[in-house]
Amino acid sequence: MQLNGYLDNIIQREFPEYGMMVRKPETLRRWLKALAAATGSTASYQAILRAAASGESETPAKNTTAGYRDTLDALWITDRIEAWQPTVNDFSVLAKAPKHYLVDPALSARLLSVSEEQLLRGVKRALLGPQHASLLGRLFEALIAQSLHTYSLVNEAELRHYRSAKGEREVDFIVSRGESLLAIEAKLGTSVSNDDVTSIKWLQDNYHAQNVVGIVLYAGSYAYTRPDHIHVIPAALLGSGYG
Repeated sequence: MQLNGYLDNIIQREFPEYGMMVRKPETLRRWLKALAAATGSTASYQAILRAAASGESETPAKNTTAGYRDTLDALWITDRIEAWQPTVNDFSVLAKAPKHYLVDPALSARLLSVSEEQLLRGVKRALLGPQHASLLGRLFEALIAQSLHTYSLVNEAELRHYRSAKGEREVDFIVSRGESLLAIEAKLGTSVSNDDVTSIKWLQDNYHAQNVVGIVLYAGSYAYTRPDHIHVIPAALLGSGYG
């Protein structure tokens, strides 16, 4: 009920108070739902627009949805993470699309009307974008994004994501400041395998402009460093004050 009330408040009060009149509240709600479906993905603007128009005879005008997007950004409801663009020739062929998040993953779950049981079953329905994780995996990543964005701002660091143009290499988060760079993967699971760190190790082997520290934030209980020097850290520590 609280989440429903918060979403209603965004549409009915916060948009008008910001100077953006919503003539068709159901259109804005569909746009929010499409953004929720794109959580943790690099879905294109066109894909989100098509999802927002799904089942409707009339597609929302581009200037209307652009207004929605700008207002949601200004109200801190959306939380996009831009693509990492290093100035190194070997990394020139990169995807440039941002990753999409809402400010709280609970809002995404509510907009998609998924239950706890469906999340635990690994439901993938209604998701947008080339990424293949389950909705629960994307929401876990969104929760980590929320914390990393906050800590990056406080520490005057940049938070980005890395994805090659064809999607064969991807690192969930890149945090950079000065000569240091953190390559961070979000892993919904209680163990970390060699497959989970493939992209981090590739980045460490191929990017030499900065010192690359590899980190996996996971759902396990123990923090440790692997033999390959990649740090495995419980995501719960992000909110503990001991990060």
